[in-house]
Amino acid sequence: MQITIKNQPGKLSFKPILATLLLVFSSISYADEIDETDSVLQFHEGFSVDFQTAKIKDVFDGKGVGINYQASLGKLSKDQLNGKVDLYGRLQHQINKDGDKANLTQTEITLGVNWAYSDKAHFYIESALMKQQLDINNHVGSQTFDITRVGGKYNFYKDFVLNTALEHRDALKSETGYKFALETTKAKYALFSAGYLSVGNNQSLFFTVVSKF
Repeated sequence: MQITIKNQPGKLSFKPILATLLLVFSSISYADEIDETDSVLQFHEGFSVDFQTAKIKDVFDGKGVGINYQASLGKLSKDQLNGKVDLYGRLQHQINKDGDKANLTQTEITLGVNWAYSDKAHFYIESALMKQQLDINNHVGSQTFDITRVGGKYNFYKDFVLNTALEHRDALKSETGYKFALETTKAKYALFSAGYLSVGNNQSLFFTVVSKF
């Protein structure tokens, strides 16, 4: 990834978020019990908080926190035989610091489609627009990414879910990477997720606390 440092932030040309198509992934989800042993993946609306490390190779290496809000925008299908399909939106904002040297902020707007294929498997596709801004000693550089994600969730064991996705970013150059996380589906007050993201020169380790309301 290439970031140009200059005295003033560059003007950003926000491109329209691409229309989403098919399959689906649920970004953050929780579960209700069917019985004492089984749980059901469900689309989750509400707030979550991320604690993460953020690294841009040879440019930035810091830690930070982020807040996310996800909401359903409507049901595209209620067919119980083939699974329910939901349209959703998500807003994310993250702030990271590299000691006293630099600040990295990321703001992302996402439109997604979630396909609940079964009680144990969800698929998703997301189109997002992300602004990434780096401030080093009051010199600011920024760029905007058009992002496409395709992934899925699978409840592979009891209350544990594997969440994986391919992510493509288009900015100064095009880069493709991946994300994976281990999530929980059952908790009294909050759910948890921990994982890793790697796209081009950007890497992040994250731990997420998901509210159940």
